[in-house]
Amino acid sequence: MTQSSQRPKRVAIFNDTSPGGHYGCFAVMSVLVEQLRRQNIEPVIFWPCSHDWRQYKDQIKSWDIDGLIVNGEGSIHNTATRERAKFLTELGPFCREVLKIPSVIVNASFYDLDEQAFRNLSAFDIISTRESKSQSYLHEHGLASTLVPDFSFFSVPPTGLPNSRSGVFVTDSVFKNTTKALSKLANDYEFHFEVMKNTPQARSQFGKSLKKLSREFKKLLKKLDPRPPFYHELPTNTEFDRFLDRLRSSEAVLTGRFHTTTLAIATRTPVLAIESNTPKISAVLTDIFASTERVRPLKEADLPDYFREVAQGYDYSEDELAAIDAYLSHGRTALAGLFKSLASALR
Repeated sequence: MTQSSQRPKRVAIFNDTSPGGHYGCFAVMSVLVEQLRRQNIEPVIFWPCSHDWRQYKDQIKSWDIDGLIVNGEGSIHNTATRERAKFLTELGPFCREVLKIPSVIVNASFYDLDEQAFRNLSAFDIISTRESKSQSYLHEHGLASTLVPDFSFFSVPPTGLPNSRSGVFVTDSVFKNTTKALSKLANDYEFHFEVMKNTPQARSQFGKSLKKLSREFKKLLKKLDPRPPFYHELPTNTEFDRFLDRLRSSEAVLTGRFHTTTLAIATRTPVLAIESNTPKISAVLTDIFASTERVRPLKEADLPDYFREVAQGYDYSEDELAAIDAYLSHGRTALAGLFKSLASALR
């Protein structure tokens, strides 16, 4: 019996970051699902990020699944202050000791974890980091992992580079105050600015109040009817391709977002990045360029300097373009190897 004629292996994916409309998260999840299906593995459960699974253990035990995958992204850090980092790592022991199925973490960065988190991580069958800094961090604590570039690098269609580029493209930061400052400076410089997610146009005060009321109502419903928040299909994002077109047609990008950085590199759009809430941007750029020359510290007082810098032009050198090509070529091989290993773990 060929692989394609066999019953697909059924998996649950936890920490689906795409429902919020974030373009980078949609890119990651799309590649994850595509690569699973190439291995005759079908995701039948999607569990959204920020939702603690631990109160639903009995329901999860009833699922007919062959394995569980955690989409790590930038969620597993600072366990002293972040509950999500704790409950995501706890899925490893739960799968091994209770569900008796393989568990895998993919596409993850790791930073500032406690000892319990490392013990939890040791229960996963496969761990894949998205940059070598995280891989070294795990190795220092006795954990083996594979290294595969962030999945968003492989979401860009091979449509070639644009014939011409124009303007500077600015996106937001994980920090609200930095986002406001970036938006204001972009307006001052007459650069294009947008947040990196598919969101409705600016709401009126009434609309904002209505949205807040809706959130409170959903919280109330959750308390009254605590059903698991999973779903069976990956949410769509109809704006992703248009976002990518706006990005790739720009002369340069200035951003505080990890995934704007990865997508800019994938489209060979020159980027100047502002560090995020962990060193993940500098870690990835070090893997690609062996330097952090394209990363700037997160200092709001220095933002005007970054705008002046990017306005003067920030093209890639020939060496940088060659480094990107080599990184992505090696990455595609590593990506294919990861999912073959994942398929073997589910047999």
